Amino acid sequence: MIRLLLATLLAMSTFAAANAADLKNDDAAKKAIEWVRDNLAQGNEREAEINDFTFDPQTGATHMNITIRNRQVSGKVPFTNKPIVAYDYSLNASVDFNVRGGNGNFEFDFGRGFKLRSKDLLPKIENIVK
Repeated sequence: MIRLLLATLLAMSTFAAANAADLKNDDAAKKAIEWVRDNLAQGNEREAEINDFTFDPQTGATHMNITIRNRQVSGKVPFTNKPIVAYDYSLNASVDFNVRGGNGNFEFDFGRGFKLRSKDLLPKIENIVK
């Protein structure tokens, strides 16, 4: 899956373009979002959606923004026919990487002010490894 994404991006980098290419509806994006839904989203009504997926062939910069919805529904409330929802929450993930430079970062936004950023984690990991 990752190989397909990188192959698509590298193939596009051979063409000079003034603006970043929008890959949101590309086959590689569809494969990527299927993988995210099947492997990262939880629950029996899980969903994943690509909000933004761009690639700049001149610089190699790639940006992807996705929303992952985790939802578990089990049965119906008697006499009301409303679903029993065990949990229902979404998170947004933003990933930036450069296929030429091999560097990148990510941010997971869990809502309510809780964010997980690679920029915050890397210095802590580097201190542990030393």
